[in-house]
Amino acid sequence: MAVARSFSTLVALHNGDAMVIGGNVDARTMSVPIAEIYSAARNRWTTAPGSVSPRTGHQAAVLRDGRVLVTGGASYTSNGQPLQRANTEIYDPASRRWDRGATMHINSDLATITVLPNGKVLVAGGLMLPIAGTSSYPVASSEIYTPSSR
Repeated sequence: MAVARSFSTLVALHNGDAMVIGGNVDARTMSVPIAEIYSAARNRWTTAPGSVSPRTGHQAAVLRDGRVLVTGGASYTSNGQPLQRANTEIYDPASRRWDRGATMHINSDLATITVLPNGKVLVAGGLMLPIAGTSSYPVASSEIYTPSSR
């Protein structure tokens, strides 16, 4: 990878490549919209178009049609305060383009995500981040995301 990062996501694309998305890129939890694609055939990383929102602690899943859904997580303001993300983004490897997806009802950090056999996506659990002096806490919630067709 060209960019060191933590709290990113890594997904296997349908063409055999892998994509790493977002994450923290410095010790002060600075999250930026950076994505890279690893080509197994060429053993090489290339920069992908950046996502719409900087994210860390987010979730990513490859949809049945090969697009990549990214949900949740957080970005951090310049003073280190977390801003949780309820928006979703969808990357299309064929067009190498990001599009905005639907807004989730729950904005959690470090949740789990899985594509169900019917193609819908289940996002569950996670962590609500602190707001001005409060502590973060786990959430007992789930949401079904229904991807739109191309």
